[in-house]
Amino acid sequence: MKMSFLTALASVAILTGCGSGEAPKAPAEVKKESSSVVTAPVDYLAGTMKAGEQMKGKAELAVLQKAIDACQAENEKYPASLDELVAKGFIKVMPAAPAGLQFSYDPATGRVQLTPKQ
Repeated sequence: MKMSFLTALASVAILTGCGSGEAPKAPAEVKKESSSVVTAPVDYLAGTMKAGEQMKGKAELAVLQKAIDACQAENEKYPASLDELVAKGFIKVMPAAPAGLQFSYDPATGRVQLTPKQ
């Protein structure tokens, strides 16, 4: 008797399910990053390298901005160019921008940013 009651209860639970009765909806569009399982590791490594380059660029940007601010505090004016930071000893060497980007400096505002190479 107990076994048939448990069997009936399990059957009801299975048949009714836990959801609202609707099948889950698939996303409208799934963005594919890799074209196949074979190229997925290469795509992953390329993405990781690109992210690393971007982080390095942001770090170099912060170093340049700090040097510009130090130069301005010491000389009461912003440097005329980024090369002046090296000449005056605020940085040892001019850092390299990430691939495809360049450092753009505005001496009027003292702000430096990364922009696409032209």
